[in-house]
Amino acid sequence: MKGVVPNFRDGNLHITIPVMAVDMEDMKNQAMQAKAYEPDMIEWRADALQGIEKKEIRDEALQTIRSIMGNTPILFTCRDFSDRGKQDFDQETKRSIVEAAVVSDCIDIVDIELTQGEAYIKKLRDLAHANGVLLLVAHHDWEATPEKEEIERIIREEYDLGADIPKYSFAPQSYGDVVKVAEVTIDAKKNWLDRPVFSISGGEKGMISRICGRALGTDLCFASIGKTMQVHIEDLRKLDQMILG
Repeated sequence: MKGVVPNFRDGNLHITIPVMAVDMEDMKNQAMQAKAYEPDMIEWRADALQGIEKKEIRDEALQTIRSIMGNTPILFTCRDFSDRGKQDFDQETKRSIVEAAVVSDCIDIVDIELTQGEAYIKKLRDLAHANGVLLLVAHHDWEATPEKEEIERIIREEYDLGADIPKYSFAPQSYGDVVKVAEVTIDAKKNWLDRPVFSISGGEKGMISRICGRALGTDLCFASIGKTMQVHIEDLRKLDQMILG
């Protein structure tokens, strides 16, 4: 069973709620709470779940979260310490977790970091597409926002590797950095980029990129259902409609 992935390029802002749980009971509770807000998608950060590397725990978790979410699409993400993940998986373990999720018939989109390299990303792309799963290729810069040419190079690299959804997140040092990312995104979508993007400017200076995400070029964004740095999903929906209609 899979969810129903919406047309992320329909001009609406598509909101993702993260689920980051350390045990099965916590995962069930977070998933049910997220489902109640009817998000466009959830991101299940599987690296937070203790024992996810064990087949029996992973299989149960995949089936459980799929059952709870119903038709709501699930983005599956598993990071390690090198990408600010919650557990220190070795490369083989991490990749086996990701690949098991792809073939499980329980997820809709799989996340892979650009740092995983061309050969593996293409391998995962082929496996994902063979199993009806979309590929999201992600780049994170936790320290800064590069120049426009580098931002476009990153988007093109993700695109050329076959990302169905290019995702890129930068740390703005000024509001001008937020504008810079938006200008590159809007220009790419106008001229050559034919797929949805997940564009993020993080931190307090980047908050405007969530509140006015549609105006700044992104098709998807994160929201919270609790007290975090993300905007609450109800507030985000109100602000999006108030500002952009």
